[in-house]
Amino acid sequence: MVELNTWKNVVKLKELESAQHGVIMIGAITGDIVGSIYEWDNIKTKDFPLFTARNSFTDDSVLTVALADAILNSSDYGQVMREYYRRYPYAGYGGSFLQWARDHSAGPYNSWGNGAAMRTSPVGFALDSLNDVLEKATLFASYTHNHPEGIKGAQATSACAWRITCHAAVKVRSFSRMHRFRVKFRLSAWLSAVSMLNLTALFPSSGLGMRKRW
Repeated sequence: MVELNTWKNVVKLKELESAQHGVIMIGAITGDIVGSIYEWDNIKTKDFPLFTARNSFTDDSVLTVALADAILNSSDYGQVMREYYRRYPYAGYGGSFLQWARDHSAGPYNSWGNGAAMRTSPVGFALDSLNDVLEKATLFASYTHNHPEGIKGAQATSACAWRITCHAAVKVRSFSRMHRFRVKFRLSAWLSAVSMLNLTALFPSSGLGMRKRW
């Protein structure tokens, strides 16, 4: 299990480090940390400090790392999510997720929210084909967000992450429209979900070290 003691340690993620490609999820987690103080106090400007004393990782980072952990170790994602919840119980989870995480017999709760989209970026890094990405995004979303809209959000984010990973210079908005994904790139409640895509587009890497792990 990856330790998330402070936001400074989060971006290191030594356990998920690849000797060839370096740390693989800095963008997703950095975006969550930067956006953490704006979730309920939205801004509409690009002129803002990235890190302040109030910034911290949230449930989005916790469950993103949990998904990467499950992928890398071929573990059951539902079980891993509950393990990470128990380790980080005060990360800002939604009420429905809290009930699900505390009840090991609970099934998906038909959520159409953006929680599955927020945690799904590792799927786009780990697979080579779009069809596989969409299939696995559906699978991992469905542990909690089995509503068609919740699944659609996870597929959209995973597919755009996959597109950027495969092709550094891409028009993600055009790609999302081509596949009929309604991905909104704006500073709003979607900030944490799409920040990984924006940062990866700005700072593309040669690879992310998680491919061909299935």
